[in-house]
Formats: sequence, structure tokens, C-alpha cells
Amino acid sequence: MSEERTSEKNNLTDNFLPQLKKFLQNETVFGEPYKIEGITIIPVNSVKVGFAYGGSQKDQRDTGAGGGGVTLTPVAFLIVKNDTVSFQPISSDVWKSTDGKIWTEVTSDAGFPARDGHTTVKFKDELWVIGGFDGTTALNDVWTSPDGKKWDDLTKDAVFGKRYNHTTVVFDDGSGEALWVIGGYDGSRKNDVWKSADGENWEPVSLTGDVFTQRESHAAVVFKDALWVIGGSDGSQKNDVYKSADGKDWEKVITDSIVFEIRNNHTATEFDGALWVIGGFDGSRKNDVWKSTDGITWTRVTANAGFTAREGHTTVKFKDALWVIGGEGGPPPGSGFLNDVWKY
Repeated sequence: MSEERTSEKNNLTDNFLPQLKKFLQNETVFGEPYKIEGITIIPVNSVKVGFAYGGSQKDQRDTGAGGGGVTLTPVAFLIVKNDTVSFQPISSDVWKSTDGKIWTEVTSDAGFPARDGHTTVKFKDELWVIGGFDGTTALNDVWTSPDGKKWDDLTKDAVFGKRYNHTTVVFDDGSGEALWVIGGYDGSRKNDVWKSADGENWEPVSLTGDVFTQRESHAAVVFKDALWVIGGSDGSQKNDVYKSADGKDWEKVITDSIVFEIRNNHTATEFDGALWVIGGFDGSRKNDVWKSTDGITWTRVTANAGFTAREGHTTVKFKDALWVIGGEGGPPPGSGFLNDVWKY
């Protein structure tokens, strides 16, 4: 998530939503604008709600928003600020594809609260969804599914605490593969590390060495039997690189300013024997591609990959190719959500 959008989201949580919740006590009216703190909200449907976010009330989980708050799914409002109009949705749908071209909707409502800023990984032959932001509050729930359709909530209150814009990786520190949750944001940025062998029981990892600063919207990846943390934001965007062989003892591999440009909301992926850093945000959205075989010396593969400059996208290795999927593109502060798929 970009520095600008992160700041706006944090302000949304702390200031804007409580005011709007108080204002909208009865019924949102389709097309009728509400203006608070210079931001105009236009509901796109008519739903009786106790606070700002509209949609269907089929998911009645308490979000801790107060006043019997509920998660409303899907979320959809037009946001008008500084004469810029954007569509702000979050969702809980799941899609799949065997070739990246033809996509099938596995479910339009996975059962977990709609969210963004979460992480998704494959672990023990299942899909896992961890944490995120539901439009009102940060989350610390853990969900798992064998098929992407039926989801079970292992815990709605994991001990690692509420967070979004964190990273989750599957890493073996010598004691077996486990889920590792790193950093993120919960009202303040974090540089803690948590691990779990089952997704339900979590333990904090005591960090030593040259530990990365508190950050969010960074990238984490497993490469050459080590855990790597790359870039992100600690209040300003970073382009530093850290590694650890065991997730506990960390070293700063390279310092800022000597490799690729500062960025957050980018991706880092292991592919073809190298680390690949793609896109992100450094004040403007990016579509550059960088690679390194050791995490120290980096080569710019291209300054313009051909796809729309973006942040908040997904990059995966699949069928011997590197795939870039979706994200948010176009010049900020405009919001252009993308659903394109690119292959290298």
C-alpha cells in the first residue's frame, strides 16, 4: 500500500469512520452524498446500517467497532475527494485459473469478512488467509481451506495481534516448515516476527543482530534457505535488504540508496534462481523489474515492463513462469484497480 494511501487509511480508522458512524445511524440513501472532513461519500446501494460501510448484512461477525458493529460484505462506496472520484471495494471472493487466461469464481463469499491488506499462502496443502483490514478495523484472524471454497476459521483472535500490510511466508528454520508473520500496521508500524506450525498456536520470535526497522507494505520471501525482508515503509519508503538463516538472527545485506529505488507495496519473488523485485510505489507507481542472485548485487531487467505501472499487485511463480496479477495502477491519487494478468 502506498505511503499516501496508508496515511489516508490510518486517518480513516482514527478520525473519519467514527464521525461517519455517528452521522449514519439509520439508513443510507442511494446516490445521496454525505460530506465529512472534506470527503464526500456516495452510497451505491440502500442498506440500513449502523455505520458507514454498505452492502449485504449476511455476515454478522462482531468487528469490535462498537455499537454492535458488523462486517458488511461486499463494501462499495464512491469516494470523492479533491475532485477525484474512486470506487472503493473490498471483497471475500475467490477465483482460480489453470492457465492464467480463463478464470473461474470458486466462491463469491468465502465466509471470512471482506478485507484487503491481508496475506494468502499455501501451507500443508491448504490455502491460508491471515489478517488484513475489513474497512473498519485491522484483523488477526486465521482462515484455512483445502479447496478455496470451504473455509474454516482456526482463530479469530490470534495472539500476534491485529494487523494489515504485513507479510506471511512459509519457512523452515531447521525445526520444520511453519507460517511466519512479519511486521505490518495496527495503528503503529511493527517489526515483530511470529511463527506457527499449525496456524492456531503462535509464538513470538526473539530477534537479534541488525534487525529491520518497524515497517509495513514491505516484501518478504524465502530464497536460498534464508528469510528475506525487502523495502517497505517505516514512515518513509525503503530499499534496504535484510536476511536471516533462522528467522531470529538478522543482518542488513545492503543499505539504502545503493540498489533499486525506494519503494513499498511492491513484490519480491524467487524465480529462476534469483530474487525478483517488481513494481511498487515511491511517490509514483512503478513497472520496473529488478533481479539478484545473491540479494546484494542487483540488475535492472527493465525500467518499463510494458504493463501499467502499479502497486499492491500479486506476483507468483507458476508453471515455470513469473506472473503479475492485478493491483492498483495509474497516476495517484486516482484509483485504477486492475484485473489484468501478465506472464514472463
